[in-house]
Amino acid sequence: MTRVFLDGIGFRDAGLRLGRPLAVKGSSGRTLTVTQLVSTPESSVLVYEVEWQGEQNIHPQSDRVVLHGASTDPACRPGGLSMSVRAGKLVVSRTMPPVADGIRDVEVEIVGDAGEWRIPLALEPFGDIDVARAIDASDTWHGITVGVRGIAQRPDATILDITIQAGPRRRIEIGGLNGLRDETTAMRLRDERGRVYPERVRQDARDQFPDPPGQDVGVFDPLPPDTGAIVLEVPFVTVHDYGASVDVPLPVTSPVDMTLAGAPLRVVRTHADVIETPHHQGNALAVEVESEWLDDHRIVCLSSARLDGVDRGVMHGGIYAPAPELKRELKIANDTPDAARTLTLGSPQIQISGPWRVALDTS
Repeated sequence: MTRVFLDGIGFRDAGLRLGRPLAVKGSSGRTLTVTQLVSTPESSVLVYEVEWQGEQNIHPQSDRVVLHGASTDPACRPGGLSMSVRAGKLVVSRTMPPVADGIRDVEVEIVGDAGEWRIPLALEPFGDIDVARAIDASDTWHGITVGVRGIAQRPDATILDITIQAGPRRRIEIGGLNGLRDETTAMRLRDERGRVYPERVRQDARDQFPDPPGQDVGVFDPLPPDTGAIVLEVPFVTVHDYGASVDVPLPVTSPVDMTLAGAPLRVVRTHADVIETPHHQGNALAVEVESEWLDDHRIVCLSSARLDGVDRGVMHGGIYAPAPELKRELKIANDTPDAARTLTLGSPQIQISGPWRVALDTS
């Protein structure tokens, strides 16, 4: 199967795509622009932008999205969702079922808080530009395999089609949280002469490709003609382990050391506190935590918390996703924090240090 690199999408098998963006005003007077519709035998990706000026009553994650005439499934409803904000627009990416063979014209219907739209879309084949040369190379470290299955070379860039092993109830990303990277967590290429080619990092969620779990893209400067064999170096991956948790008896008055998902966790102390944010005010349990490197593992984010078995959520302030560090203090909303007897911390995000080294032949 031919793999092709598409700007704003990433690597996909050859298929159908929207020829050009289409903008339409809806029932509310807002303009919605469909910027991408890419369909392959496995799935489709629909990307659209809605005018937005910061209104809090618009929730695109609740939009009803239907591709009419696209498949034998009359609903043809979406699956996965990602969303970001860019220059006065909400940018939404939805995973959809594939468009059936022989179909070139479909109609997308989008109904939500921002308005209603029905937009006819004409699709055209793609697959003969920016074709990736197939590669089968990988490296395994700490039981996690990073692989490269293709390379596309443009006059202005070298682009790698990358895979990351993913297991049940956990998601693995290269670099920091959500696959974001900066200069300290980015991938790099190294050639036989010792020359290093840093990745063009994507520090902003708005610049992410809508890749399915287990896939990523590495974009580098063009390689010189004499490069020869190169090695892809991956310094870090981050594992989001949705199923891992640990119970902590309360209160904690002196440090307690434990292990969570193979990484060290120290609960330094707990105490009653308050939360005062624009969206929540009230009593809370404050939890001081630490996680140092041990056997190349450390915790950089704790995503869930329960008190006496009740899910309370967790507030930890902003985390710099491309190079995350665990926030020392967490706050868990609870009217009577002193009465809680068991704290359950879970769904950790574990950063694992490499490097993974994947040897590639670019000749």
